[in-house]
Amino acid sequence: MVEIMAKAVKNEKGVSLVLSKEEAEKLGFKENAEYELAQATQGVFVLLEKAVDKPVPPIKKQVAQQPAQKRLPIEEYRLLRKLDKIKYEQRIPYRVHKFLTKEEKDLLEQMKKKGLVSLYTGGKYAKTGVYTIPNEIYAIIKGNKPRQELPSEPEKLSEKKNLSWEEHLEKYGYLIVENENDAQRISGKLEKAIKKGDILGTRGFDKKFYIADRAFYGEWNNKITPLITGKEKRVPEICNAINMSEVACRVALELMRDQGEIIEKKRGFYTAI
Repeated sequence: MVEIMAKAVKNEKGVSLVLSKEEAEKLGFKENAEYELAQATQGVFVLLEKAVDKPVPPIKKQVAQQPAQKRLPIEEYRLLRKLDKIKYEQRIPYRVHKFLTKEEKDLLEQMKKKGLVSLYTGGKYAKTGVYTIPNEIYAIIKGNKPRQELPSEPEKLSEKKNLSWEEHLEKYGYLIVENENDAQRISGKLEKAIKKGDILGTRGFDKKFYIADRAFYGEWNNKITPLITGKEKRVPEICNAINMSEVACRVALELMRDQGEIIEKKRGFYTAI
């Protein structure tokens, strides 16, 4: 048995054990690996490496193409652009309706029925609701090609090395940044989108920076929240239920926690607030 010296540091999120770099290397700690602390006897603790969850195999889905998604009538396009200019947190119905004419309110109801706009009523928006623009519709009004599928495939390391951060964010809808200097540089380039609410970002307890676009967050938030409302679930359970890669799932959960919509009730178990 190898003995180590570790310092317990308490913060608002819990208690962290801090090791020196030399001790970590001597013990063969793996980068980004997860460990569990177990009590052997009174005053004696054992550090165990967690088993790595296997990635969920991707399942191909048939995505129904609605005629309205191919080409939007000018009135619907203009209303979507108007809605897009309102920050996500401000898209609560009673606030949005203040900026709309009677004709626009009627049109908005029709667009909800057609799936061009949805009203999300989960998490902190359970009482008020908040208007959300689906990914494929958002891509149309932005003049970009929509992603064919949400990022259910696990990232390929070989591909990740060949993609710039801009390409990764465009393809997968999210980004994980491990270096603080890189995070500051990327945040500077995304400043306008962040202020507008099109890009969300947070720093996790693991000190990594999690970034995602609004379409990624909205879609997965809508799918994850019902799964963990009144229940506690681990990442692998959530991934299996909605065909999501573990990497993407952790990004969504970190952002949802930052937005105050979920909590990690106990290590690795998440539940909606």
